[in-house]
Amino acid sequence: MEKGALKLGEILVKKGWATSGVVDAALAKQKRTREFLGEILLKDKKVSEEHLAMALSEQSGLPFARLTQFSIDWSLALRFSVALVLEKKCFPLRVIEDEITFAITNVLDAWMLSQIENECREYRVRLVLVTPKDMNELMTRYREYVNIKIQKQLESGNF
Repeated sequence: MEKGALKLGEILVKKGWATSGVVDAALAKQKRTREFLGEILLKDKKVSEEHLAMALSEQSGLPFARLTQFSIDWSLALRFSVALVLEKKCFPLRVIEDEITFAITNVLDAWMLSQIENECREYRVRLVLVTPKDMNELMTRYREYVNIKIQKQLESGNF
C-alpha cells in the first residue's frame, strides 16, 4: 500500500458503501478481536463482498476483476501446485506472452505472493482481486476438474 493511501474504512465511506458509524463500530470490534476490518464488516453483513473487494482494489492498487471476464485455461491451472491454488486460494487465470494473471482475494498474504513468484519462474506476475464468492466457485470448479482428470487417468491406466 502506498504512503498516504486511504484506509479501507475511509474508502468504504467515501464510496457510500458503509457509514462512518458502521466503520467506527467495526474498528472498535477489531481492537477486541484482532480480525481484519473487512472480515468483520462481511461477517456482520455491513458491506457486500463486491464492495469490499472493490475498496481493497482501490487501496492496494490491484485491479478488481469479475471471473466472468475470463475464460478459464485449465491446462494453465494444472501447471501450479495444489497447495498454491487450493490452500492459498490463488488461481492462474491466463497467460499472455511472458505474464500470468492470478486471481487472489487476500492482498496481505506474503507467503502466497512469494509462492506465486517462485512457481512462475520466467513469467511476470499480474494480480487481480476477486470476491471470495467468485474464488470459492472457482475452487469448486477446479476440484471437480482435477477429480475428473484423475479419474480418467486411473481408468486409462496412464498414471
